[in-house]
Amino acid sequence: MYFAQTRVDFNAPLYISMFNSLMEGRGDSYRSEIDSVLVEAKKVYNGEKEIYSISNDYFNLVSLLVSKGESLFADFNESEIKSSDYQGVLNVLADSQTTVSDES
Repeated sequence: MYFAQTRVDFNAPLYISMFNSLMEGRGDSYRSEIDSVLVEAKKVYNGEKEIYSISNDYFNLVSLLVSKGESLFADFNESEIKSSDYQGVLNVLADSQTTVSDES
């Protein structure tokens, strides 16, 4: 049922700001937490983890990333998360904001 959600009910601008900071070389204080969210999302996408076992803090972000998993996780390497991975997430977040704006 979590895929049935069409509206983004979390703070996408905050996440966009965080991922932009990471890509600009800032944001080291939360890099490991964001990286662990990406790793969790990939595990859910691959069926290695249940969506409902992840932290409530990032549930909406993870479920959005899982819904776009094919494009995000094709070249994703957990041990070496690159700027291109962050850019992929930024693209998903930007698309989700456009979708919400179009629905309004």
